[in-house]
Amino acid sequence: MEKLGSILLLLIWIPSFGQSGDIKGTWITPKQDLILIEDTAENSNDVVNQLLENRIVNLSIYGDTLSFQKRYYESMDKDAKLIVDRYDLIILSNNDTDLIVQPVSELSKTFFQNRKSLKFTRQEYSIDKTIHFEKIIYHASECSGYCPVIDLEIDSSQNIYINYVAENYFNYSDTFKSGKYIGRLNDTLYNELILLIKTCNLKTLRFDKIISTGGSYMSFIFYFNGERKYLGSMLPPSIMNRLITYLKNINKRAELSITKEKRTLEE
Repeated sequence: MEKLGSILLLLIWIPSFGQSGDIKGTWITPKQDLILIEDTAENSNDVVNQLLENRIVNLSIYGDTLSFQKRYYESMDKDAKLIVDRYDLIILSNNDTDLIVQPVSELSKTFFQNRKSLKFTRQEYSIDKTIHFEKIIYHASECSGYCPVIDLEIDSSQNIYINYVAENYFNYSDTFKSGKYIGRLNDTLYNELILLIKTCNLKTLRFDKIISTGGSYMSFIFYFNGERKYLGSMLPPSIMNRLITYLKNINKRAELSITKEKRTLEE
């Protein structure tokens, strides 16, 4: 068991040019390329390019090479051949905040538009200090599975309003009751929100307007620096994962009170 733990540790910590950096986490570029490294387990990592093309992949590590692999069978036959598409990146340099890689496989070169190298920054350190937050409005629609309907607004005075419609799906019972809620975020929760907004490439952020059957449609309206920005999709890019998790769970973290006030939030 100890030997297995040592092997897993080696898979997460990679030496590069005499340095050792923990590469687990979300790494982004200003052009919205993204690498999400969770584990070497199957399909637990994302690779996204500036065209918002996304690959959900396995990760194998060979020395200083990150090999993101999309694995599938050529047919449904029991003797079907396993196909492995490799998006290989050599680590040129890495530390706590930056990861510089070079695409080396043909697929990775094409996927990243034949750029010789890419400099990623760990998302929580890629802070846009020029953003002055004013307000965020978030909507999440129902879906064919478990998806509570959420209409939410938070402003720069730390006020929060939520209209929440709980969903019961098969044996799942929502622990948060339907209703309209108001409150005020404490400084810790508010500062967490501001950091998430400042680290999602907000000024250049783009969504692929993906529509699929049965999914929940999510929309975001950001007010900042005197501007309004609307984004919506059934599959927002991975760079939004942390902000989405925050907004979906803020009702369980903030101190809220039931209200009879009915607001029609901007859509």
